[in-house]
Amino acid sequence: MTYDARDGYVLLFGGGGVTQGFLRDTWKYAKGTWTKLREVTSPPARAYGVMAYDAHDGYVVLFGGQGRNLSYLGDTWKFVGGSWSQLATSPSPSPRDLSEMSYDSADGYVVLFGGYGTIKKHPALGDTWKFSAGNWTNITPATSPSPRYWATMTDDQKDGYVVLFGGDTSPGISVKDTWEFAGDAWTNLNLSHSPSARMAAAATYDAKDGYVVLFGGATLTKQFNDTWKFFHGRWTNITSTPSPSVRYASGMGFDAKLGYVVLFGGTGNHTVYGDTWKYLGGVWSLN
Repeated sequence: MTYDARDGYVLLFGGGGVTQGFLRDTWKYAKGTWTKLREVTSPPARAYGVMAYDAHDGYVVLFGGQGRNLSYLGDTWKFVGGSWSQLATSPSPSPRDLSEMSYDSADGYVVLFGGYGTIKKHPALGDTWKFSAGNWTNITPATSPSPRYWATMTDDQKDGYVVLFGGDTSPGISVKDTWEFAGDAWTNLNLSHSPSARMAAAATYDAKDGYVVLFGGATLTKQFNDTWKFFHGRWTNITSTPSPSVRYASGMGFDAKLGYVVLFGGTGNHTVYGDTWKYLGGVWSLN
């Protein structure tokens, strides 16, 4: 899920349904209402793909995920003007799911990191790619976050860099380090105070309130519904009630037209959710 600035709405694609398995439907969230789009061509059904709005090129980019036959996908699609089209990209990141992708407003391109790949012995990936003008380029620097998947990453427009938090370095091993990416380089912020170790938290930059907001996530044994803000390189716990229930793998994006953060769905307590929440001025409310 991401905000499509060109078309003026939050865009959601695919995911995993309760009874339907992996999905290939496209939805827009505008004026506080979800509407299913009727597109002739769309990406194949998938879950665990990544999507970001490429402000430089003027369209939404979707990459990878896991297909209905549980295979890893490595295709790249663009969404513009209400329509999907596949891009022929070579080179390209290897097929994978559970990556993280964000637009880097300071550097002017989309950046992708890590994921879960097809290497059986060491499936966690630690490569960094940039997407610009329809092309992928491997820009993995010598200093990088450890290989991981289902981390949380978003563009911190206030501080001028992409921020990455947590994820799993191997099955069941979650971490809580925070990294910044700027100028093609990763820097470990070495923060003493942060959210606890977790994977699959949701995060986005809240342009209205001026900070990154992070919600939820999980470890192998625990699920969360705490809310944190990242501001000037520091994490602060701002959990309050009401709040979405414990969950992970939600979609979240800032709706620039409506002026608030939108959170949709996720999984928690063996339940797949289909609720929509808005976050505004430090307060969650069910939409």
